[in-house]
Amino acid sequence: MLFDSTIMACCLDEIAQAAVGATIRDFRQPRRLAVVMELDLPQPSRLLTLSAEAERSRIHLAATAPKATGDAYPLEAFGRKHLRGSRISRIRQLGFDRVGRIDLEVRNPRLIDPVTSIVVELMGKHSNVLLLNNVGTILEAMKHITPELSRLRTVLPHRDYELPPTGVGMDPRGATPTEVTEALLRHDALPLGRALSRAYDGVSRILADEIGYRAGVDVERTVSALDPLELQQVGEAVAEVMDAIRHSRWSPVIFEGRKGPSHYAFPLAHLSRESEMRPVPSLCESIARHAESERERGEAASRRAEVTSAIRSALDHVGSRLAELREQADPRPADEARRRAEALAAALHTVRLGMDEARVPDPYSATGDEIVITLDSRRAPGENLRRLFDRARRLQEAARRAPERQQTAEADRGALEECLSAAERADDPVELDRLLRRAERHGARRGRTRTEDGERDSFPSRKSSDGYEILFGRNSEESDRLLREVAASDDWWFHARDHRGGHVIIRTRKQPDRVPKRTIAEAARLAAFLSKARHSSLVPVDYTLRKYVRKARKGSPGLHIFEREKTLMVEPLRSADDAF
Repeated sequence: MLFDSTIMACCLDEIAQAAVGATIRDFRQPRRLAVVMELDLPQPSRLLTLSAEAERSRIHLAATAPKATGDAYPLEAFGRKHLRGSRISRIRQLGFDRVGRIDLEVRNPRLIDPVTSIVVELMGKHSNVLLLNNVGTILEAMKHITPELSRLRTVLPHRDYELPPTGVGMDPRGATPTEVTEALLRHDALPLGRALSRAYDGVSRILADEIGYRAGVDVERTVSALDPLELQQVGEAVAEVMDAIRHSRWSPVIFEGRKGPSHYAFPLAHLSRESEMRPVPSLCESIARHAESERERGEAASRRAEVTSAIRSALDHVGSRLAELREQADPRPADEARRRAEALAAALHTVRLGMDEARVPDPYSATGDEIVITLDSRRAPGENLRRLFDRARRLQEAARRAPERQQTAEADRGALEECLSAAERADDPVELDRLLRRAERHGARRGRTRTEDGERDSFPSRKSSDGYEILFGRNSEESDRLLREVAASDDWWFHARDHRGGHVIIRTRKQPDRVPKRTIAEAARLAAFLSKARHSSLVPVDYTLRKYVRKARKGSPGLHIFEREKTLMVEPLRSADDAF
């Protein structure tokens, strides 16, 4: 979704006009990468939405919240404690980049170290939402960035906040044409579009194209190829655009972009020939509508991919089955197997136990040729003979039934091809489900459901008292699959020490250090309940990160080796649902 520094400035301006002075009534986290603050505003759009989703990072006022996943997230509890009742005192953009700051007036005197500002960084996959205190220390963040994840910048509680390393450019607002020319000449080897982005912060590709169009200069030309008049025109175009941004002279529009409906803070002259620029009263409202539309399209595309993948897998299976049936329809293997069985039967008196093969006369050969028949040396001659006749019978029966099975397989393939063709064009989830049900009647198999992060999940689960998801395996095979297919490397793994039992996993979402001790204890008690020691008063339970657990070589299902473990002595739960 289009959201550059210019749109950020416009959105923050719209939000500030409506929300400065408003009180935060509630703080919710409907999705892992989206939070919503309900404000005491009279108008319908009273939900301040902050999203750090990679493809839909944004900040705007909305009338409805993003669709909730039903999961609980740690930031929600922290935000509710610290932000409910606070008053928004100021909203501003930090520099001319996709970083915004919401300053708060704290009204809860019981908070020792309150949140006084919210910083929103909207930079694609690096987007984040951070809660700071009055001296700029991070109290909590939507994403924790450890030194292992980034060597440039860590984002962890109790660390001082630093602006993201987005570049070393200048703020273009207020730049004069002469200053723009001097800045561009420092990057004279680059094309104009890239030189603008390098010289100034927040100049996106679409904004650079607009500046070039207004100046009448191709942005693909290098700066060194431009004459002084063209450079002057570029400087004037930058000053014209930035002057409108600096003085909040917004005229938001929506238009049809290459990837669907889009929006901008002002009409884009370089796209006006391709698409009509329709004015709208609120850019926030347009962003909310487009974000929801993109989410629905994304979910439809994801569902379509799942359905078509299931149908293609079924088609591959039908193709393999048809190839096998074509081989089975050939009567020659059955005839050959019967000929060899009858040859062995005629010379069975010459075969002894322990022989690997037998050379016997071919009863159907006019020249008296011999046949070499492979035998199982551990079986008696009569048992080898029965096995040969059984194989001949099976091949003969398969050849007899192959034509009928081929017709069925061909019908399945035709139906699956029709379903695939229709699914590739379908956008309605109901229609996709109908096509999948029809394809299932012809051999398609419905895949396992996936979580919000795309991980496979088909195991029993419980929610901890702190909102964390706890998964567990009820037997050794299920525990193996849980470890192999679902658990991430940074999830916590639990197992009762020295006792057979199911494995337990806490889904940490790559932040194991944030899991509260209460959730750790609940998972340990569940692991104790799933073990053979469930009737003991106290059970030792080992736990470690999933990345330190590996399956024992040649071990039975459920047998694993682990290291760097810690041990808790816990009382087992009375049932799997107890205390959850």
